[in-house]
Amino acid sequence: MIIRILWLLKQYSNKKLVTSCFLSLSLVLGPVALANDFEGEPSSPDIKTDGIVVRYNPPSDQKPPEGETGNLGTRGGCEGIEGPPLTALAPRTHIGETVSTHPTLAWFVPESKPFSITFRLFEYASDSTLQRLGDPIELQSTPGVMKLPLPKNKPGLAMGKTYLWEVRIRCDVNSPSMDLVTKAEVEVVEIPESLESKLSSTNDSLQRASAYGEAGLWYNALSEALVSAEDGKLGEGGSSLLEDLAKLEKRENEFEGGLE
Repeated sequence: MIIRILWLLKQYSNKKLVTSCFLSLSLVLGPVALANDFEGEPSSPDIKTDGIVVRYNPPSDQKPPEGETGNLGTRGGCEGIEGPPLTALAPRTHIGETVSTHPTLAWFVPESKPFSITFRLFEYASDSTLQRLGDPIELQSTPGVMKLPLPKNKPGLAMGKTYLWEVRIRCDVNSPSMDLVTKAEVEVVEIPESLESKLSSTNDSLQRASAYGEAGLWYNALSEALVSAEDGKLGEGGSSLLEDLAKLEKRENEFEGGLE
């Protein structure tokens, strides 16, 4: 049902509807709902923008997360309205990769009213404990997709290390237990030579998103895809990447369930 709904919505130009339905139906329903909805459905057609197909092929040597990722918080969000929760736009069943030492991180905010957001970045030490890097970054929430490039005036992420990033919405500053939290992990890897040559031949954001996605570099692919999207929205390239990620994680959850 999810794929069929997405296909129908993509026939129209209302990107806000496409984004909202995809996030709520695909990423947020969870592995059980995804398994039921994808079962027996026809595969969706490639999403093309100006003739460019943006897809996500996960790393061949993908690694499971080192810690807890996903969403925590009050059902219904700060405003008590049923719908998609605060969601990190990143892989959950494997560590998302980037070749950037200052990557752009993105998440979905369901709240229509502004709330205080705290962003934190942590590094995994050799004993797998978390060490916070730098000071928390305070932001004001805006509805839809928010993105944050890591500040260039701060030390960058190190090659080969895994980091956890956390976004926390403070529904009530006097009641931390009501905070909404989402977490994801990121690892910096070396850029393949073949990808460097592709990137050097174009400045088009969707072509670059396509190249990064093919190479399994989630964070770079989504960052480039969002360049061409309207503020607060995924755009066609971002929607395509997230659809691929949802299908992938559904399959991986099915596989893990079959081993139990």
